[in-house]
Amino acid sequence: MSTTYLKSESQTIWARNAKNKASEENLPTDSRRGSQVIVVHPGSRSVLIGKASDVSPTSVPNVVARKCKPPVPEFVRIEGASRPRKRSSDTGEETLEQDPFDEKISAITISLRDRMKFYKLRVTHNATTIASTFNEQFKPEIIAEYNDPFRVEWTEKVSDEDVYFGEKALRLADPQKAGYALRYPIYAANFNLRDYPSLQVVLSDLELILRTTLQEKFEVDSKDYKDYSVILVIPDNYDRTYVREFVNLLLITMGFKQICAQQESLAATYGAGISNACVVNIGATTTSVACVDEGMVLADTRYGLVAFD
Repeated sequence: MSTTYLKSESQTIWARNAKNKASEENLPTDSRRGSQVIVVHPGSRSVLIGKASDVSPTSVPNVVARKCKPPVPEFVRIEGASRPRKRSSDTGEETLEQDPFDEKISAITISLRDRMKFYKLRVTHNATTIASTFNEQFKPEIIAEYNDPFRVEWTEKVSDEDVYFGEKALRLADPQKAGYALRYPIYAANFNLRDYPSLQVVLSDLELILRTTLQEKFEVDSKDYKDYSVILVIPDNYDRTYVREFVNLLLITMGFKQICAQQESLAATYGAGISNACVVNIGATTTSVACVDEGMVLADTRYGLVAFD
């Protein structure tokens, strides 16, 4: 019995691999693996949206400004969070308050010095004074506004648009004066029900951000949602109501084909190509820690800290 197996160079594994690689390079961009999968990672300050085939996602500020009837709720901006300031009633100048952060730093500094003395390492007692004296020698340079490469074009004039979102919403110079209510749909890894009157209003704003971003950034129309799958990245310590409502929004309301809910720690380890890790996620309002072992999040290791504004 005769055979022609491996009797020509075109039958070798190198020739087959070269042929397969050439055929993959000739494929159109939309046929790449993961091009029909959309990854959504909602956060307190931004939403990461992108296709699974993309190198990096698109970050969109997760904020919506809607025009509402007076009285317009005031938008509270967090300023000087690490070193709060108060205005003196006598001089009118701003002075530093007693910050509890300084007390904690002092305790850590004392512990560090004791350790260094124990290990017979050199301790610089006046290190803070030396650093402050050195920094006081340099004065900041004030850049003219027309030469500032990071200048923000603020929206001063009131338009007829009923809603802004993302960067446009953050560029409103005075939302309250313009008659807009500025709100973040997500807060502390859950729906922001402290600033919104109902859950339906939160879901409506999230749908607006997702639909508009998919249309403007990825040219995906509403009629094409049925051809796309979605990976929803959820917190490690997720709330069942949060997941249920988000899945209902993506599957029922928006009409995507199918969905996969993935925890943040698992998504991070899969992206890094490892199966065991301790994942620390530092966000705008929450910090979470979770351990992943063989592709599974250990429930007893999940720990979350919420930083209330």
